Parts: sequence; C-alpha cells; structure tokens
Amino acid sequence: MSANYRRYRSLASVIRISTPNNLPTVCLKCGSRTSANLFVRPLARRAHSSTRLIEIQEIAASDCPNAIPVPRISINTHQIFAGVVLSRPPLVTPDLHSFEKAFFFYQKRLNERLAIPFTRYFYFKKDSPADTDWKLKASERGGVPAKELGSYKAYGKLAWNDELLEKERHMAEPQYIIDQLTRDARVGVTEDGVVVQDVNARAEGVAKLNSRITDADTTNNDQRLDRKLDRTLYLVVRNKDDNTWGFPSGGVSGTENLHEAAERILAQSCGINMNTWIVGRVPIAYNITSPKTVPAEIPAIEAGPRPEHGVPHRSKATFFLKGRIMAGQADLLNNHFGLDNYRWLTKEEVSKLLPRDLYLSVCNSMHER
Repeated sequence: MSANYRRYRSLASVIRISTPNNLPTVCLKCGSRTSANLFVRPLARRAHSSTRLIEIQEIAASDCPNAIPVPRISINTHQIFAGVVLSRPPLVTPDLHSFEKAFFFYQKRLNERLAIPFTRYFYFKKDSPADTDWKLKASERGGVPAKELGSYKAYGKLAWNDELLEKERHMAEPQYIIDQLTRDARVGVTEDGVVVQDVNARAEGVAKLNSRITDADTTNNDQRLDRKLDRTLYLVVRNKDDNTWGFPSGGVSGTENLHEAAERILAQSCGINMNTWIVGRVPIAYNITSPKTVPAEIPAIEAGPRPEHGVPHRSKATFFLKGRIMAGQADLLNNHFGLDNYRWLTKEEVSKLLPRDLYLSVCNSMHER
C-alpha cells in the first residue's frame, strides 16, 4: 500500500465524519487540494442549547425583585459632601481564647516530640561560660531544653502524655510564658566563668515587656491614640452648633475630586499635625439625608397666598473615604467647620455616639476588630 493511498483513505474518513448530510460530498482528489479549514469538525447541535439561551436572556431582561435601588445623585438634586473615616489599625495581636491557648501549647509539646534531641555542643563550646550558663539554667528546669513547657520530657517514659493537665493550665497563659523567657534571659555566668549568685544582679540588663493595658486605658482617656491597642480606633468629631458627633466631612468645591476634597477637609478640620494616608479614590460608604423644608420668605408687597409647606432644600449626599493615621494627633484649633471636640473610639463605642442613620451607613465598612 503506497503512501498516497493511505493518505487518501484517512482523508476520506475525515470527510465522511465532518461533512453534514445537507452538504454535497467531496471527492478524494478535490478534498486533497482543499484547505484544512474546510474539514474542521462542526460543533454538535444540541436541542436544549437554544432553549437555554432564551431562558438566560429572559432572566437577564426581567426585573429582579431583590435588586438594590441605586439613587441617582447629581449637583442639581443633592449637595455633594466628602468625609473621611480615619482609623488607627491595631498595634498588638488580640487576646487568645482559652481553646487557642491550649492548642498552641499542645503544638509546642508535639514539636518537641517530633524534633531531634537538643545537641548542646552544637551551640555551646565545651567548658565555656555559655556552656556553664546553659547547664545551670537547664538544671533549674529539670534538664528540659524548652523554657516554657514545664517539666515535660519529649524522650522520656512519659513522652506520650503531652496533653495539658488541669494543674498545668497556667502554663498556657501568655504571662507565664513571658515570665519564663524573662527568667531565662537573666545572666547566670559572667564572661570570666564566675557564677552570679545575687538574684538582683542577674536581672540587670534584662528588657521588660510593656503592658498591653496603657495609661490611656486606665484613665479612660479617649483622646489618645495609645488606647485599645488590640482594636481599630476611629476618629469622630463634634459640631458645637448642634452637639452632634460624626466623621470629618465638608462640601466639595469647584472641580475637586472626592479624594482631593477629603484631604483638604481633613487638614482644615483636624489640623496638619497628622501623618495620614487616604486609601484609594473610591468611597467606602455614603449617607444621604432627607431634604429639609423651611418657611418661604415672601415679601409683603407680593400678592398671593403664602405657601403652607415652604421651599424644599436639596438632599445632602456624603461620600466617605477610608483614611489611615500613621503618626501625629488631631488638633481642632482654628478649624473651619466649627468643631470643638474629638475622640478615638472603637466600633462599638462609635455606634453609641453617632446618629443611627449615619452609623448604619458606614458600619459595614468598619472593622470588627
């Protein structure tokens, strides 16, 4: 069988498979000269494909009953305002749950079981002051290499008993771990190899960790940024005209963009002594207040009855942008918006201070922690 004959046989099988019934067949000689694009296998026709497409188009064209109505806002119908939700991120990790404490403590003991035994001479030269200091501290722990795991020995007879017992629950507390690490950091042997016997002398030079509870938490000073270190704080200001609390906000003037207006309003309301950063150029929340009605001022010389309902004002639409403070503090001296007080509050504290409609507008954009 020649090569040309085999090629014609394979080409003929392709033509028979790929050619629809309503098209004329092609001979082998003409088919060999035809472009390969002519014999691309067409997609299979499915009876439900067109029906499914019609159903999708009908669903897309129909009105969704659960659609959220988006208000149409323009300068003709609303007064455009820009606001800043200025926040200070958490500075420390949150307090652990009792289950998390027990879990992490168990992971440490499990790691002791899975790791290779501690080789002392790999880290400390024999008969050196560091080796003497290690042997002194290890003897105080009962020969256990780990500093915060108690008397548990990963290669002893009771190595299987690595769970935290009821009488050892205090070992999972962060304060116990801090105390053990601080105790191990004390100098036990000098550089000359002399063992230090005085406890106070051994504690010299050991750094102490700061407390998670600051003076601002103790005195409940909500104008300081060093309070609630494990929570996000938000800046709220008070208007002295109506004694209402809110976020720094003001009107957009001229051709300003929202982020440009937010930066200007933040500087004019809270001063320039803050190192802030406007995160993005898109608002994270908005609040629309209903238009107010005031009595119409009609001169006495005009004829006609006085309107009963007055003249409606335009609605106020405030768009809030997200901001971060990295250093500095708010200063309301000589501000342009009549503000007389400010506070740094958590989300729960903000919910108790702000008007309900304003808080509901921005609450979903605020962090829980």
